[in-house]
Amino acid sequence: MTKKRAYTSPTGKDSISAEQVKAFRAGYNYRSYPYPLYSTDAPGHRKRVYHSRKGSGFFAFTPDGSGGSAASGGETLNHLLFKEAIAGLKRTRLSLYKPGKNKAPDFWIDVPITLCSPGDLEKMISKGDGSHPLFADVYFKFESDHWLAQKWSGEAYLEVFNTHAVGVEKQKVLKRLELPTIEVDIREPPYAYPVDEEDTTDELEADHVRRLRHMLEHNNGFLKATVLSNPSSAPYLKKLLTQQIQQTNQLKAELDSARSTLRSATIDKLSAEEALDGMKADLTALQAAHHDLAVSLETSRSDLYQLTNEHNVLVENHRVSAEEHERVRWSLHLRYLIALLFVLALYAGTMFFWPTDDPIPAAPETAASQAAEPSQPVADTQKPRAKAKAHTHHGGSGR
Repeated sequence: MTKKRAYTSPTGKDSISAEQVKAFRAGYNYRSYPYPLYSTDAPGHRKRVYHSRKGSGFFAFTPDGSGGSAASGGETLNHLLFKEAIAGLKRTRLSLYKPGKNKAPDFWIDVPITLCSPGDLEKMISKGDGSHPLFADVYFKFESDHWLAQKWSGEAYLEVFNTHAVGVEKQKVLKRLELPTIEVDIREPPYAYPVDEEDTTDELEADHVRRLRHMLEHNNGFLKATVLSNPSSAPYLKKLLTQQIQQTNQLKAELDSARSTLRSATIDKLSAEEALDGMKADLTALQAAHHDLAVSLETSRSDLYQLTNEHNVLVENHRVSAEEHERVRWSLHLRYLIALLFVLALYAGTMFFWPTDDPIPAAPETAASQAAEPSQPVADTQKPRAKAKAHTHHGGSGR
């Protein structure tokens, strides 16, 4: 694959496109480009390249490099364009993840930041042992109200993951030097450059850089990155120490209060135990009394059962006696009635057959006899009749 970008120095950060070089050479009748150009390898490992204007133009190694072949390897165009976009940011939101154990990274925190100045590309990092230095893709200083700004001293080193992730040895150096470092994976959209390097143009590259910056600076935009090195600055550690001391003092005060409460609770516990012992004795007495009451209750239940049975017998006897009394009463009433009827019948019979003193009626007198009999005084003749009437009246009323 041909290269459409070249650096203008062996260790510098400035690059130029094949299209720009072609335009420059067109103004000079396509004479050779007068300034040295270098491959897109890491600083210190770059090789001399020259511009070929075949087709849309590309960079090739010089004969003293790799036999005049097209330059390959080194930094990809996708990698380079993303660095340029980051370097020109004014603000964004870092969405930071921490490496997980044998799994995808775990989300850590979101940190809105404002960049203090344009990012520094290909930032050199001295190892401190005289060996060949390291280079970070982008270095930037930032401001934020978030505690991470103090923890990282307001700076961060950014590594771009396109074809290769940051090696283990480099990560060890970054951690040893206590440099806050994040890594951004640009192999997939929305960060990846969608145009093949063979078909790229300066205009397409500029559009891609502008799109990235607009996306990252948007209110809803964010830069997703994995934390490779997470040091803590001295001021941050001092602040943590102060907070720890305050928390320790607070915990100590709470501990003293807890101890005092414990002592009071211990005294209360002893009092409660004494009260409990008394309550246990009372409970034993109550249990004994309960047992006695239970026995008494059982005896009472037995007596009540016996009394109930006796009461039921008495009730039954009373019922039988009442029935017998009722039968006898009706029998007596019947007897009284029969006797009364008998007396009445006897009395009626007696009255019916009772003899009277009335004289036997005389035969009617004839006129001849009445004339033959001598006349009697009227007074003597009426007196016996009066008596007879009186006797008749007495017998009739008696009857």
